[in-house]
Amino acid sequence: MNKRSFLKLSVSSFFMVVLFLYCSCSKAVEKVDVKELCSGYISAWKVFYPSAALAAGDKEAAFSFEKLSAGSIEKWLQTNKEILSNIRGIKQDLSFDDRVDVKLLERQAQGEIEKWQVDRIHRDSPSLYAGRISQALTYVLVKKNLSNPEKVRAITNRLKGIRELCDFGIKTLKDGRPAQTERSIRGLESSARFYGEQLPGIVENWPQAHGEADTAAQEIALKSDKKENKQKFFGGPGGNFTKTPPGRRRQEINNFKKECLDTAAAIKKLAAHIKEQVVPAVKKGDTLGKEIYAHKLKLYTGLELTPIELENLALEEIHRVRDLMARVAAGYWQETYPDKPAPEDFDALLGKALTDMEADRENKQQDFLKLFVDLTDRSETFVREKQLATLPEKRTLFIDLSPAHFAGAAVGGVYSAGPFDPGADTLFYLPTVPDDAPEEVKEGFYRSFNNPFNTMIITHEMFPGHYLHLKIAAQHPRLVRSLFGCDLYAEGWGTFCEQFTLDAGWHNNNKMTRLAHLRKRLENATRAYTSVQVHYNGWNKEQLTGFAVHTGLLAPQFAVNLWHRVIGSPFQLTSYFLGFRAVQAAYEKEKQKAGANFKPGDFADKILYAGSVPIADLPELF
Repeated sequence: MNKRSFLKLSVSSFFMVVLFLYCSCSKAVEKVDVKELCSGYISAWKVFYPSAALAAGDKEAAFSFEKLSAGSIEKWLQTNKEILSNIRGIKQDLSFDDRVDVKLLERQAQGEIEKWQVDRIHRDSPSLYAGRISQALTYVLVKKNLSNPEKVRAITNRLKGIRELCDFGIKTLKDGRPAQTERSIRGLESSARFYGEQLPGIVENWPQAHGEADTAAQEIALKSDKKENKQKFFGGPGGNFTKTPPGRRRQEINNFKKECLDTAAAIKKLAAHIKEQVVPAVKKGDTLGKEIYAHKLKLYTGLELTPIELENLALEEIHRVRDLMARVAAGYWQETYPDKPAPEDFDALLGKALTDMEADRENKQQDFLKLFVDLTDRSETFVREKQLATLPEKRTLFIDLSPAHFAGAAVGGVYSAGPFDPGADTLFYLPTVPDDAPEEVKEGFYRSFNNPFNTMIITHEMFPGHYLHLKIAAQHPRLVRSLFGCDLYAEGWGTFCEQFTLDAGWHNNNKMTRLAHLRKRLENATRAYTSVQVHYNGWNKEQLTGFAVHTGLLAPQFAVNLWHRVIGSPFQLTSYFLGFRAVQAAYEKEKQKAGANFKPGDFADKILYAGSVPIADLPELF
């Protein structure tokens, strides 16, 4: 290959060549540099998953989008197979930190091979396309290290990438699981409305930029009602320009609108293809079956755990937590209704307590948002004053309602800044329902996200839970722990934080808040139990819903969504229960070992500052 030809290699090809050469050479020697192995894999991963790289803080990834083809998928599979072979050839003794990284990398590579070769998600999973498209601009729209001209360029590039992804989906999609496929169609139709109807207005109403405009000034302009601060902007690819002449700006705006409309049309075309061609040809069922479920359970958890063992553990927890709920409800009854004897019947006792809990709720989006902002402040102060964890000096957090292009009500979550830009904001998008939604929809939503629940869950989501854990993990020198960390570790810590803070006096030992935690803990065990029942034992939707409502005592919104979550994320649903179980066991062991010298903050810091390790290695961490 001559010099000119070599320079024409794509970035993707370059990374693949480097990784292949590294893996091939490393097989010839016994000693492997784990950090270099991880670094090579991460470089290739960033190219194949630019949206994930952007979410992890890689600014340059904003200008790319997932480019799927038979060739790119095959190259990515080869990368993972090479890495897996290389890992399994390691002969030397490894330090604890290196062993953790190797295990995480091995699990990551196994998962990628499972997704693209075994499950063939590009061929058999419409949700792959719906998910990529719905969140293609999530980070671009809120990133503070992107100027407005850069955002326009990134959005335009990603719109083109979405259209190409739709074309690939139309050519490639052949099958899917019924419930997920129908849900994907609705998600794509919702995304088409966002890209065609809402996105042009969002971008057009940004203030006109003059070079790298100051972010704070942009935000002030966005919030201002003054017409002079709402000047529209577009500009050349360099992004360093003075105010664009009105005629040229109008042409650029029209061109951008056309890009949006073309993208919306492509998404609609993909949705129509799925509806007309894929749905009638679907051969798969909604459930995985015994063999596949058992295999994937071990792969996901990293534990030698059978479905039957998980079923038994979860059922034991369900009975245990129901008893705890009855005790708390009895105490609440004595406090609230001292002149009335508490019902002896479990359903009557819990029913009244839970009804009172759900009655304490907001009913408007902005009030809901204001509550969560206030609770976040209070949880941070509480953790600091009680010395429950060592907090970073600066809080970097953006809290808002879920964007319009997130499909469906009640879609939210914590989106970490990531290791490529650890100082950036973590996005905390709240689940939401429109103020103009039907009253029964709003009632079900706000009854579920009632104030005692919100007060309890804030410690799971923010301090000392996900925000704090992910913020610290993003600064960990070993990037694989932030990028490919163990879900059981993360959700186990978040769930443990609920009990951890309540035991320390969060919300003044309020019994409704404690009951909300126990109800959530019961829900977590119910999720794990029904995951086994649906995919391993063949339960249908009616059996699941009946058990979830009557035995699992799920709130209305969560009961409605459980079937979709069990079908779509059967293993992620087990992470709350299994992770909590592991973290709680470690906590009790450390507490017993240290005796009077035990400091809860020391335990928390050990969890938080380790990054995210395989849950099976948690005991060795201590």
